Amino acid sequence: MVPFPDLKPTTIFAIEGEETGTKRRLIDAGERLMGTHGIEEPSLQDIAAEAGQGNKFAVQYHFGGREGLLDAIFALRMRAIEARRRELVNRADEGGLDSDLSALVAAVFIPMSEQIDEAGRHSYARLLLQYTSRIGFDPARRDDPFNARRSFVIGLMERMATLLEMDFAQFELNFYQQNVAMIVALAARDNLAFRNRPVPSLARLVEQTVAMTAPALRAAADYARVHQGG
Repeated sequence: MVPFPDLKPTTIFAIEGEETGTKRRLIDAGERLMGTHGIEEPSLQDIAAEAGQGNKFAVQYHFGGREGLLDAIFALRMRAIEARRRELVNRADEGGLDSDLSALVAAVFIPMSEQIDEAGRHSYARLLLQYTSRIGFDPARRDDPFNARRSFVIGLMERMATLLEMDFAQFELNFYQQNVAMIVALAARDNLAFRNRPVPSLARLVEQTVAMTAPALRAAADYARVHQGG
């Protein structure tokens, strides 16, 4: 089994960067409200009020609108996620795990699972679930605001596809399915905790998901080879 590092829970306010406190509070409020109620449901005025802003047009002033706020959320979160992924990939390479599929999957899943809000919940994962389930979202569209921030992980996906000798387009679809499963697992864990139900540790949840994902990707590659050409 791939050795898992200690997780490093990270809030919006702990990520290094030049964003002002006002912008971070709006980003935090937008992430939580849109992750809970849907991308289009909370009004921009509701988000501003949740962030403690007296100006009901604060989101428009700082981000231009809803889509600009979404992009700001992705930019801030992905800064931390991509840096952590580079760290984990370098660790895997130095440990001789450069061709280990599970190590590369872990490098994708661990940083995402570390993104929490001030209450310790996975509001970013819930936002991704809302965003990627929008009608018209295309995981392969590179100029999508979310995908445009994921250059490093796309390189990781190309590396995994090569390991599996799999066409990248086929791999991308299969990996997208597994990534959604990881997001759903984080959201489900939050729901159980909210209802004071027993929950697995975050580390165990991530380890289990990685352990299931690597064989699923190998099976997808085997299936693609058998059914190549139709």
